[in-house]
Amino acid sequence: MTQVSEKKTRIRKPKSELESRVFKGGAIYLFRRADYKNPTWVCRIKVPDIKGYVVRSTGRKDEHEAFAFASDLYNKTLVRVAGGQDLNPKKVAAAVREFVDHINLAEKKRRTTRTRSQFLTKSIAFFGSMALKDLNTAALAQFNDWMRQNSRRGDIAQSTVKRYSTDLKIFLNWCHERDYIDSVPRFPKITFSQNRRPHFDEKDWTKLTRNLREFVKTPIPKVERDRKMLRDYVLILANTG
Repeated sequence: MTQVSEKKTRIRKPKSELESRVFKGGAIYLFRRADYKNPTWVCRIKVPDIKGYVVRSTGRKDEHEAFAFASDLYNKTLVRVAGGQDLNPKKVAAAVREFVDHINLAEKKRRTTRTRSQFLTKSIAFFGSMALKDLNTAALAQFNDWMRQNSRRGDIAQSTVKRYSTDLKIFLNWCHERDYIDSVPRFPKITFSQNRRPHFDEKDWTKLTRNLREFVKTPIPKVERDRKMLRDYVLILANTG
């Protein structure tokens, strides 16, 4: 196995770190935390002439695998920065929390604000660590599917989807105003099956009214009275819409 060469660059190690490695003159810094039971390697990426760092868990316990992960992340970060993208693009989860705090402070007494806050906070479970700028039409379509799968009934009403879409549009417009995103993504077109309420056609209605005439005929006065009231009730409802 090819040995990973370690650059002899001195970086002061915090007490919380179990051990650390430095590569590419400090551009890649690998470390393991001492306060974790089963510590995996974490990488910190520094791009030359760019302010800030990119910190990610490699999810690897093997040093060579961790270095391969970090090296790949370093190269991808260089490409992203060269393309004019942010070093650390804002995450959906962070933007949602910021927006929820904003509307709760400004409109804390409104019921719609509480409902919107609850919905957007719940959406964090789907978006996770997704970057806000990666939020596109495809991601929104997947989010709609996720909402259906995680609803109590296994589906959600058309009115509910429309309300959720409105809440997301308000949130994304707010993000656009703060330059977190360049533009608001196009929302997917949602089709719903037509589940119309069952109704009587002309043939059914004729059959019903004909049978009602016979239905009221009974020798028991009390029953006859109740049946006549039922007949009149049905006719009144039908003829008054």
